Amino acid sequence: MKSFKRFPHEGVIKDLERVQTRFVVPGLIDSGSSSDGELTLRSAAVTAYVRKYRREIGWRVVIWRSGGLEEKHYPVSAEEVIQLLAVHFS
Repeated sequence: MKSFKRFPHEGVIKDLERVQTRFVVPGLIDSGSSSDGELTLRSAAVTAYVRKYRREIGWRVVIWRSGGLEEKHYPVSAEEVIQLLAVHFS
């Protein structure tokens, strides 16, 4: 995974950093990015793709579990994203 800090939009970087700092635990939950404007959080059982929209209000969170189960969520705030991820990464 690449660093998400390479994105040109400072507001998106700050919002993604806020989410990242709550969940990254070296050796348990890794982070990086698979595309522009997206934070990837990965543990042994769950991978979450967190996208912050620059022009639109809101986020998109896609949760993948082993076995290919997928959930899509469209929270409107960073706090909602953090609450959603806490359920999957606790």
